[in-house]
Amino acid sequence: MSVSSPELLGLVDVCKLNTLALYATFLSDIIRTARADVTVANALKSMNQIIHTGVALNQQDEEWAYQNG
Repeated sequence: MSVSSPELLGLVDVCKLNTLALYATFLSDIIRTARADVTVANALKSMNQIIHTGVALNQQDEEWAYQNG
């Protein structure tokens, strides 16, 4: 199930979400937003665990994630 960036930020802030499990395509959408929005990037960094399923994560997104914590 896809999640928008504002919805993700709300889940992290209000519900204290710290584990994220998404299909890789949906996670790539969030990462794309995080590249331009530091608030979304910080929300991803605050996670204890991020899991992606379905297909392999796009190589550029995977590299960005490793480089940005």
